[in-house]
Amino acid sequence: MSPVRLFSTPRFFSRDDLHAYRRAKLLNFWLLIGFLFLARSTARNFIYIGTSLELTVGILWCVLIAVAYYLFRVKHRLDFPAWIGSLSVAWIVGDLSYHSPILAAPLLLLVPLISFSLIGVSSGVALSGVFSVFIIGNLILNPPDVGSATPNAFIYNHLISLILGGGAACYLELGKQKVINTLHDSATKDELTNCWNRYVFLQSLDTEISNALRLKTPFTLVIYDIDHFKKINDKYGHTTGDLVLQEFVEVINKGIRNTDILARWGGEEFVLLLPRTKINEALNICERISEQIRAHNFSIDDSVTTSVGLTAYENNVPSKELIQRADTALYEAKHQGRDCIKVWKPEFETNK
Repeated sequence: MSPVRLFSTPRFFSRDDLHAYRRAKLLNFWLLIGFLFLARSTARNFIYIGTSLELTVGILWCVLIAVAYYLFRVKHRLDFPAWIGSLSVAWIVGDLSYHSPILAAPLLLLVPLISFSLIGVSSGVALSGVFSVFIIGNLILNPPDVGSATPNAFIYNHLISLILGGGAACYLELGKQKVINTLHDSATKDELTNCWNRYVFLQSLDTEISNALRLKTPFTLVIYDIDHFKKINDKYGHTTGDLVLQEFVEVINKGIRNTDILARWGGEEFVLLLPRTKINEALNICERISEQIRAHNFSIDDSVTTSVGLTAYENNVPSKELIQRADTALYEAKHQGRDCIKVWKPEFETNK
C-alpha cells in the first residue's frame, strides 16, 4: 500500500452518511499524524534519554494508536479510534506547548476543533476543558520567559484566547452538525410523512437479508395501502389527503418497535420491515395496527382502513422477489374486498 493511500478514507464509510464519513476522513488523518509524531518523540527520547517512564509510555501509546488504526481501517470502527485520535491530538499539543509556551494558546485550539468532530461536542468539551486546565496550570507553575510582558498578563491573554477560540470552535461544530443532519434527513426521509424513503428501506432490506443468511434470524416484510385514498383526495382535497397520510404514519409508528423500519413506498403505500420477527408475530402486529387505524379519528368524516400484504423471508430469496411477494399478498387483500390482511402464499401468484 502506497503512503498516499494510507491517508485516503476507507470505502466502507459511504458519503451518504455525511457525519460518519466526515469523522472517518478526519480520524484517518489524525491517527497517522499522531503515530508519526509520537513515534518520532519516542525515538528522540530513546536516543537522548534512554530508558525512562516517558519512553515506556510513548511506546505503549504508539502501540495503542496502531491498534486503533487497525480497528478503524480493517474493522471499520469509529468510537474507540476516535477517542484515541482525540487524545493523540491533545498529547501532541501538550508536547509542543511544553517546548514552545508562546504557541500554547493557538495550539490548544486544535484540541476542541478536532475532538468536537471526532467524539462529539459534549465529550470534546470535557476533554478540552481538562487539557486546558493542565496546560494553563503548567504555565502558572512554570511561567515562561516572555521578555517585557508579565507572566500574569501572558496567562490572562491565553485564557481569553482559549475561551473565545473554544467557543467559536463549538459554535462552528454545532453549525456543521446541524447542516449535516438537515442534509441527511432530506436525503433519507420522506418530506411529507417524515418516515424513511425508498432508498433507505432498500438498503435496510439488503442488510437484513445479509443478517438472516449469516445469523439465521427471521424477519417479515409488510406493505400497507390506504383503502380508496383517491376518493379521499377527490372529496376533501390533496391538502387534507396529506394530513391523512401523516396521521396514518403516526398510528403505525405508535404500534411498532424502534428497531422496525417504516418507509414510504410511493403515494399511499408504505413498507414495514420487522427484523427478528416470525410471520405469526408479524400478523399479530399488523392486526393490532389495523384495528388502531380503524379506531383513529382522522381529519375527515369518513373512516380510514388499510389493506395489508406480508411475507416472511426465506433463504435465497432476493430482495426484489421478496417485495414482489408482499405486493402480491397486498393485491390479494384488495381483491378480497380491502380492509384485511393477507400472508403471501404460492397460489396467489396464479390468481393474479
